[in-house]
This record gives sequence, C-alpha cells and structure tokens, in this order.
Amino acid sequence: MAYHLSQHQQVCWSATVQQSKLTSICTAAEEDKIRDKVTYQKLDAATPQPGIDHDGQHMTFYPMLSERGFVIRLQQFHEVLVKVIVNIVDRWWDDTVSDFPSRMPLQSESEGILKSRKGIPALRNQLSHPFNAIVYSAYKHQIMGGLLRRPVILEPAGDSDVLVDGLLSHFDLCLPIHIVRGRDSLDRGDFALLVEQKTGWRPKMVSVSELQLRPDPSSKTGFALYCSSRSPGSEIKDQPERVYQTAMVFPDEYSSLSTDMLRRGGGIVPTILPGSQDLKKLLRVLRDERGIMKNGFVCKAARSSRGNGHLLGSEISKQEWESVLLGMQDARIRIDATSYVLQPYVQQPKFDIVVDRGQTVCDSQMVGSYFAPSGRYAGLAPWRTGNGKICNVYGAGCVIVASVTTIQEDSMHPIQICPSASKKSQGLISPDNTSLRDRKQAEETYLSVIFQYTSGLAHLPYELRYMSPNPILVSRSFLAELERFHHALSKALNNIVARWFSDREAGFPTRMPLERHEEELLQWVSQQSENNVMHPYAGHQGNWRPELLLPADGEEAFKMCEINARYPFNCIELTALFYQALDSPGMKPPSLDLPADPKRLFDAIFKMFNPSLPIHFLQSRNFIESRKNVMAAFFSFAERRTGRRPRVVSPEQLRLVPDSSSRTARVIPTIIPGSKELHELLRKTCHEGTVSKTKIILKPIRASRGAGIRFGDEMSSLEWEDILTDLQDPDIHIHPGSERTPYVIQPVVTQAEEELFLDEEMGTQRCHRVGAYHAVNGEFVGLGAWRVVVSSQRTCNMATGRAWKLGSMVVQK
Repeated sequence: MAYHLSQHQQVCWSATVQQSKLTSICTAAEEDKIRDKVTYQKLDAATPQPGIDHDGQHMTFYPMLSERGFVIRLQQFHEVLVKVIVNIVDRWWDDTVSDFPSRMPLQSESEGILKSRKGIPALRNQLSHPFNAIVYSAYKHQIMGGLLRRPVILEPAGDSDVLVDGLLSHFDLCLPIHIVRGRDSLDRGDFALLVEQKTGWRPKMVSVSELQLRPDPSSKTGFALYCSSRSPGSEIKDQPERVYQTAMVFPDEYSSLSTDMLRRGGGIVPTILPGSQDLKKLLRVLRDERGIMKNGFVCKAARSSRGNGHLLGSEISKQEWESVLLGMQDARIRIDATSYVLQPYVQQPKFDIVVDRGQTVCDSQMVGSYFAPSGRYAGLAPWRTGNGKICNVYGAGCVIVASVTTIQEDSMHPIQICPSASKKSQGLISPDNTSLRDRKQAEETYLSVIFQYTSGLAHLPYELRYMSPNPILVSRSFLAELERFHHALSKALNNIVARWFSDREAGFPTRMPLERHEEELLQWVSQQSENNVMHPYAGHQGNWRPELLLPADGEEAFKMCEINARYPFNCIELTALFYQALDSPGMKPPSLDLPADPKRLFDAIFKMFNPSLPIHFLQSRNFIESRKNVMAAFFSFAERRTGRRPRVVSPEQLRLVPDSSSRTARVIPTIIPGSKELHELLRKTCHEGTVSKTKIILKPIRASRGAGIRFGDEMSSLEWEDILTDLQDPDIHIHPGSERTPYVIQPVVTQAEEELFLDEEMGTQRCHRVGAYHAVNGEFVGLGAWRVVVSSQRTCNMATGRAWKLGSMVVQK
C-alpha cells in the first residue's frame, strides 16, 4: 500500500459530487473515472487557452485534494516570506552587521551596479518578475473551477483571475510589451496571447542583438531602450521601435545584456552556497566520509533551470562528490567550470498517480508550486509528478495533476478525485474507483477548456497525456499555512534585498556569489532604488513560484526547496488554465472550491505589465528558431486581452538609445558555490566524515524542471569531492566549451508517498508529489499545479517529461 498523507490525496471529483463525500481515486467506480476524464476534456477543449500546447502537456484528469488548512498555511507562509525578503533587501547594503554582500558574493560589476541605487524605487514596491508558467496554471484553475460548481465540497486550489491579474500587474497594459528571447526556444505564446486578449496588443519577441540604447534627455537615466525591426518578408530594417517594458524568459537573456544596458534597465530546504561557512563545515568531514554522506544531498548547477545539470549525491562517485565540494570552496563565480549549490535531498512520499483509464504511475513523487505575482499569494499551481529521482521537465514522464481543496475544513483524508464522478455522486470519488465513462467525461470537459485557450492541439506546452483532469484535494488548513509561510518569506526576502549591499556584517554578496557584471548591476539597481529612479524591490518582487516538497515523516506539511522566478510566467498561466478547466460546470462538484482563482492568476500576469505599452519577450535566437509555436497561444490571448501582440526579441537585438520620453523553517537549507557553508560541507564530508553525502542532493545552478539533479549517494567519493572542491569557487559563469556544472546543495528530503491515479495506461501508482504556489510582486495569488512522479523516481523531474500535472481543489466553506 502506498503511504497516504492526511493532507493530500488524489480524488475522483465526479464521484465526490454524486455521493456528497470525498471519494478516493482508488475507490472510485470506473464510470466515475471515465466521467471525470470526458467532462474534463470537453471543458478543457471548450475553454479558450491560446498558446497552450496540449500535445506537450501530460495532464491527469484527477486532481489532488489538499486540505484547506494546507492552502491557508501556504498563503501565510508566503506573506511572511515576502516580508522577510523585502526586509533583507532594504538592509542589504546598510546593515554592516549582517554583511549580506559577503554572504552572497557577486561579480564586481554586478555589485557596483546594485550599489548605485540612485533613482530606483524600493524593492517593496517593485516585486515584479512576470510569466513563470502562471498563465498555464491560471487556465487549469479555471477549468477545475468550471468542473466543481457549487454547492459541492471541493473547489480549485487557485483563482485563475487572481493569477492573471497578478501577472499583468507587472506591466503597464497601455504600453506595448516586448519579450526578450535568450537561450531556449520557448516562444511564450500563452503569455503573448493573454496580453493580446487583455490589451489588444500582442507582445513582440526580440533578441538581445536587436536591442539598442539611445540618448533620452527626459529619462531619469538619460537613455531609452529601442529594438531594431524588420517588416515581414523584407531584408530592410525599419525605424527602431521603442521598448517600454520587457519580459525575459530565462536568466541567460539577462546575462546576455551589456552592462551599460543593464545599468539603465522552515519550509525552506537548506542550501549550502560556495565559499560559505556551511560548506567549510562539510569539507572538514569530507576526507573520512567514505562516500556515504553524499547520498543525502543534491548538487544543483548554478543558474540552470528545469532540473538541468542537477547531481544526486547518490548517483555520483565519492571523487565526484568531493570535487563538487572542493570546487565550491571558492565563492567566486567561475566561467570555466560548473558552479553548484548543495541542498539536502528531500525524501518525499510516494503516490500512485492515476493518469487515465488503465494508466497509473506508481511510486511517483510530487513537486508543488504556488504563485505570488507582485509578492501577493495567488494560489497553488498544478502538481508535477513522476517516478524519477527528480521531477525533471527536460525529459518525458512528468505528469501534471490539478490541485483542489475542500470548501470546508475537515479531518477527512485528502485524495485525488475524479471531478465528474464526484459531481455525479455528490461525494468525493477517486479516479481508480470511477468508471471509464466518468473519467472520459472529465477528460473531455477538462481538455475542452484548454483547447479553447490553445485553439486546439497546436500550442500545447506539454504532451496531452500528461495533463490530468483529476485534481489533488488539498485542505484549507494547508492553504492557510502556505499563505502564512509566503507572507513570512516575502518579508524576509524583502528585508534581505534591502540590506544586500549595506549590511556588511551579514555579507550577503559573499554568501551568494554572482557574476561580476551581475553584482555591479545589482549595486547600481540598489542605488537607483534609493534615489527613487527605479521601483523598490518590495512590492515588485516579480512572479515567484516556490517549489514545495512533501516530507515523508509528515511532521511538516511541506518544505520549500527553491523559488522559481527565472522567466516571466513561471507556468502561472498554465495553472490558471488548469483551474479554469476544473471550474467548468461539467467538472466541479458543488462541494469543492479551487485553491486559486483562475481569473486572479490570469490578471496577475498582466498586472506585471503596462497595458498601454507593447510587451517584448527576451529570448535567445536558438529558442526562437527551435520553439516557434510554444508561446503562440499566449500571444493570441494577450493580444485579445490587451489589443497588442507581444513581440519576441533576442538579447542581440537589444540596444540602449537616447530617448526624450523615457516562514523560514519551511525553507530547505541551500549551500551555494563559494559560501562558508560549502567549505564546511567539504570538510565534514570529505575530511572528517561527520556528515554523509548520502543525505545530500546537488542541483545545477539556473537549471530548471529537475534536469541534472544528482544525489550524493549516487556519486563516488572522488566525484563528490571533485564537485565540492570545484564549487569552492563562487564563479558560476559557464564559459563556452566548458564542461563544468555549477551546483547548489541541499539536504535530501524524504518525501511522503501516496497512491494516485495517473492515467488509463498507468492506472494507480505509488507516487511522490511536488507542489508550488504563485506570487506576483510579493502577493500570494494561488496554489500552483502539483507535479507527480511514481515513487521509484527520486525526484519529480519535469525535464524527462514523465511527471503528471494535477490541479487542486478544496472543500467549500
């Protein structure tokens, strides 16, 4: 039997509705499961979701039910998180006791820019960082909300409207938006179409090479940004186009910009940084460690994303482990080698995720997220699930599971539900106890909503089979705790950012090293913020999607291992889409609610932009050429909403030109390259043997979707020591031709296991589940999608593609 958490369980929503009680996917009748699937697919197809690639999304039709208390705690956590971050940012340079710059070192040019804060608004008023998959999540919440109409006991675990509003609050929707494209091929069509839908303007994709600075006496910086343009089918360049606001997809776009252009522009998993004291402690025990300690850690390549480059301590040799720790002793960012941070490997519970009739992915892990556009909690994202060691979206098998929660607080065991069967029975029915007819109905309704947004299968972001209409039922207490955590986290980060350069005692720059030009940029931004030229960090934190792990011991509802804010949407639009599908009349049992408002999720996207200005997406030329259609759906949606279609630009297209008009206990500890903690880890694992690498996980820096995660117990002692040795260097820049992978290090979290219905082929499997929530500009906007993998996978790795995505629901109040 799979281990079932009391707070999270996959349910059959149609059976829940029919029986007026929570029905586990494991006990739901076949016809209820079919009804869930068919209803979901119909609503998904009927819901406009422009830019969403259904073929590329493996979504289960049966959501994960999370207790209401979990959702509440998540939101409260986020509120604390925002306050903490704003507080730290406020004291970054001035708090010499904390000495934040020394604790997170940056490259000298980046630090110099950050210190020059003249004219830049304070962080607390500028928490923006759009996209981050928020559009996708908003749609999923909208679908799940459509499936769970009142009066039933479930609701989506996020509000699509809140997510969208939070995302769009980052922008002035009266102005065009440009999307600056960098290293990958994602076209962010879902965001562009959303902006177009809201404003009538579709954001335009541009590359960094197309950008240019021009003098502008009316600008506070003396310059304005333009991009070169060319009429379709013409080789002749038109007059440069003014770039008022941009959305960047990945950090590479930011890194590709010139310095001059940049100058003007508890529940936490412990993390060991390069050169930190924690690393030094680890290094002291490394020599006598005998390859055991590394198994408890994961090395994360610095600045990698989607799981790319992560090293599991259990999968690398002792020599490799020692190499990583030794490399992290130097806190500087290196160009010729991979920089890592260390985190303990979180042992997560296993779930059997029901994907479809006859398809259950056993032993899946789940990775969750929540959204916080502009720092405001917006709701849970769908869960990402998979049976790999990490939920790596780079590969196949990552199944998305929608998230739902109970409308009223209760002590019932949460389960994955089949929405259509739950609605039919007026109870809560799990997908594996639902009829094939009900599952098919849920799937059809669910996908009909998604297809409305994506205009069919052409622009689905994930393979269709990995988009499950069966949400996870979460408790209201979980949501409440999540939001409390976020509020604390936001406060903490705001505080750290404010003190980053000024608090010399904290020494933040030395504790989290950045590339030189990045540190100079941040110093300049800090100075501009002090001088009210730029917005402050607080209130403009961007679009966060913290990743949530579910510890197997059940002592804590969740652990946050990282915050995704790499690119504008962060899947918030996909979460909104999931919840929109779950909220459709044919899907949502009247007793359930959504843990996030799909409208709020969608609106959150556009709150990050000025609707009166065009939107430009900054993406690499390689990304533009290889993934032309991924963002088409969002571009159309944005064009319908704003009246303007976003435009994609590459870093090479950007130019600066003159222009006259211009709660911490939940956080998993993370060790970064060059930090004191990394030196300590190298000592303890390689020299003293007092800490075992078997409980450590390595995550590639700036990777995403679980790609490249490595476990200490899978590495040889030599490899472990080599990696740690390499990570002593805080230089996390990867030079051309270099095979170096920078990591961050975290302790391994043993995750809980649950039996979840994945799809008809996999059926019910023992799974791990990873959650997330979204926050835009510091505001909690909703629970994100759950990602579920079979428990045989150590991580919920979206890079493999074999992670199911589930929405959430909550029992109505």
